[in-house]
Amino acid sequence: MKHICSLLAAIVISGCALTHASGDRFVVFFEPSAYELDTPSKGIVTDAAARWRRHPDQTVVVAGFGDIYGTEKALADVNHARTQSVTSQLLLSGVPANRITQRDMGPTKFQIDSLESRRVEITVGSL
Repeated sequence: MKHICSLLAAIVISGCALTHASGDRFVVFFEPSAYELDTPSKGIVTDAAARWRRHPDQTVVVAGFGDIYGTEKALADVNHARTQSVTSQLLLSGVPANRITQRDMGPTKFQIDSLESRRVEITVGSL
């Protein structure tokens, strides 16, 4: 399972790199209907915050994506809770609120596994 998650993360990250000009990207994945950060996810957010501390003049964008299953309201609610959860952890890790932009991107189709869709991307630096 770890290998599949790592493969999916690499695919998502490499695909994102093709669509954005610059910035360091960190990806947090969620189980269905979940929005709380587990220990590995907190580590990813901590790494993003550490990257920001090395470059405090840069912005941090937190973009949440969801899968396509469920009602529009339920999907919007869990997507917002995920982005808020990541944003809250960034704040706890020392990134000031005025450096963070939060975006709820909504449902997105996946190519291999719905885990791809249930993610929050943290971009430190310019887009």
